[in-house]
Amino acid sequence: MLHTFHDGSHLCIIGARELIAIQTWKGNRVINHAHVADIKAAIHDIRSLDSGFKIVDIEEADAAGAIHIQSYIIDGQHRTEVLRTHFRDNLCEPDFDVVIQKKKVASEYEAIAYFNAINNTKPIHFSEPNIIANKYISLLEQTFNTPKLALIRHGNRHRPYLSVDKVREYLLKNELKESESDIKKFIDKVVAYNTQLLREVDLHIAYCKKSGDVNVLQRSSDLKFMLAFDPKLSWIRDLL
Repeated sequence: MLHTFHDGSHLCIIGARELIAIQTWKGNRVINHAHVADIKAAIHDIRSLDSGFKIVDIEEADAAGAIHIQSYIIDGQHRTEVLRTHFRDNLCEPDFDVVIQKKKVASEYEAIAYFNAINNTKPIHFSEPNIIANKYISLLEQTFNTPKLALIRHGNRHRPYLSVDKVREYLLKNELKESESDIKKFIDKVVAYNTQLLREVDLHIAYCKKSGDVNVLQRSSDLKFMLAFDPKLSWIRDLL
C-alpha cells in the first residue's frame, strides 16, 4: 500500500498480469471495442498503461455459501482489455507493475455510488442498460437493506437472501424505464408485492410440498422479506 485517500481507497502496485485476471464489475458500461482499438493504436509501449485503474473489493458468497473477498475493475476496463489482449497474443511477454486504486465497499449500493462519483467528471451514457439497472438496484437496496441486516447481497446467495447478480440479470432481460418517477413506481410496487406475500405466507406454507421450501418460506416470513422465494424472480418482469 502506497497511500490512503480521503475516501478510504488505497493506492497499490500489482502486476499487469494480476490486473487482467480481475473481472470487470457487472454494473459497468458495456465495453466499447472501438475505444479499445483506439487506445491500442495510440500507444507505442504497452508499459505506458501502468496507471488509471480503480478496483472495488466486496464480500461475496460462492456456490457453497462461503464468504470471500472478490475484486472487480470498476474503472479502466478499456485499458485493461488492451492489456489482456496484449498478454494473450504475446504469451512470453514480461510482466510489469501497474498502479491501482483499490476501495472496499460493503454493498452493491456503495459500489454504484463509487462508480457514479468516479464518472461525475467523465462523459457517460446514462441510458445504457447497465447504468439504468444500477439505479433500480441502488433503490432496492436502500429500501430493503438496513445497517444491521442486508437482505439483498452480492454473490451467489441462498434464499431467503436475494442475490444482486440475479436481480441485475433479470432486470436486463426487460426494457427498463430510466426516469426517477418510473423507478420509484416500480419500487413501490415491489414493496406492496412483498407485503402481500407476507400476508399470504401461512397459506403458501400449508400448500407447499417441499420441506426445503417450507423452511425458506418460514425464514422469509421471519425476515419480512419474500422477494427471493421465487428463484426465477418473476416479480421483476410482472412489476416493471
